Amino acid sequence: MRYKAGLTWMLAISSTSATIIDVPADSSTIQAGINGASNGDTILVQPGTYYENIVWPDMNGIKLISAGDTSNTIIDGTGNGSVIHMDPSTVTIDSTTEIQGFKITNGDYVYKGGGMFVSNASPVLTRLWITGNTAGSIGGGFYISGGSPTLTEVTVTGNTATEYGGGLYIHWYSSPTLTDVTVSGNTARSSGGLYIHWYSSPTLTDVTVSDNTASGAYGNGGGLSIFRSSPTLTGVTVTGNTATNGGGLFISWDSSPTLTGVTVTGNTATNGGGIYCGSSSPILVNAILWNDSPKEIYFNQDGNPSSITIAHSDVQGGVGSMVTNNNGTANWLEGNINTDPLFVDPENGDFHLLEGSPCIDAGTSFFVWDGDTLVNLNPEEYVGIAPDMGAFEYGALSIREEIASLPTEFTLYQNYPNPFNPVSIIRYELPQVSIVSLIVYDILGREVARLVDSYMEPGDHQVQWNAPELPSGVYIARLVTPEYGKSIKMLLLK
Repeated sequence: MRYKAGLTWMLAISSTSATIIDVPADSSTIQAGINGASNGDTILVQPGTYYENIVWPDMNGIKLISAGDTSNTIIDGTGNGSVIHMDPSTVTIDSTTEIQGFKITNGDYVYKGGGMFVSNASPVLTRLWITGNTAGSIGGGFYISGGSPTLTEVTVTGNTATEYGGGLYIHWYSSPTLTDVTVSGNTARSSGGLYIHWYSSPTLTDVTVSDNTASGAYGNGGGLSIFRSSPTLTGVTVTGNTATNGGGLFISWDSSPTLTGVTVTGNTATNGGGIYCGSSSPILVNAILWNDSPKEIYFNQDGNPSSITIAHSDVQGGVGSMVTNNNGTANWLEGNINTDPLFVDPENGDFHLLEGSPCIDAGTSFFVWDGDTLVNLNPEEYVGIAPDMGAFEYGALSIREEIASLPTEFTLYQNYPNPFNPVSIIRYELPQVSIVSLIVYDILGREVARLVDSYMEPGDHQVQWNAPELPSGVYIARLVTPEYGKSIKMLLLK
């Protein structure tokens, strides 16, 4: 369920001993910058297109940060392998390693991970746009194996795999965390969007899986395929996906996923438009399954029996519409309904709930099944007297909506990194259109840099200050508007 949740726009870089390597000022390529870095260093990449296939070294703590964003800072793999390949052999790469703010495109790897290949590593990956990549077998956009990376505000779109996982392939005891991730418009023979494979247990929160295609004659899982794995899905929307079996989700071989506050709608398949179960036992709570074709739930007629447990959910056609093929059990528990959920604008992809929807306040804040507590929400985590069914809580801001909402007051934040050498970021917020002056002075009060002097729109702003020719010392940054004034001290150490 999509609740209000604050996110940070930019990761802080705070180590006093770290070095900032500017690309291209200090290093002509990203790879050379990474190769010259030490633990804790930051490679700050200026906007531009960099034609590289980056091989990550066996080293922790490197931060690869874009000085721009995914619209103007691009790593192009030139169709010559993975764009970023991270597969350490001598160290365990952990969450001190960060990649942030890049478009990753035009990777083409003969086997797996056309855009990114991350094996036995757990980096923090933030605000990435992974698009236009190809894998000869699995994981067209992204391949994850044996680690626990963290993905936040990542979009995986328009990628292709010949076999499995057009968008993402999560493999072999992996437990990544995906938050505010979009997987859309990807294609594979099977598992068009996302494939969760072999004892993996990822956590997906506020994830959208849409318009992916499993294109093979026996293609399984247009949106997601889950094989011998037990992921946790919360606030996930699965819509507009297409496959032969399991248009929305294909769940098989001893998989036991937990789906709470999910919306599965508008998916199509030959068998199981919404969810296809084969020897599996998913649990759905506070969910909506609606307008999938044909039928919302389908059990494979062969193999071991399946079971599905559904509580406090809205399922089109109810329990009687499920196709079990006499090969399993549907546990239809309390609180379920079969009523049009009244989406705001489903034709245009808006699956928020209209006022008066029967799904509002129809979920449960506490649910235990077979001894496991699957839902345990505090009143602060939902709006109204009870949680809603589906991925979107009526009256609450989604993560993206909260990011887009305007600040309520003028704020000047401390620069980061601080101390710095010689580049630092100064961030400020404006609640309204203002005349803004941001000037840097030395300790004697002499102006050394005028960073901003113009009308500015409301919102969250940041500016980079590069001081390669100034001596070490304390500098003062002062932000002034007609309504506000504040100064911060910054320490330049060389």
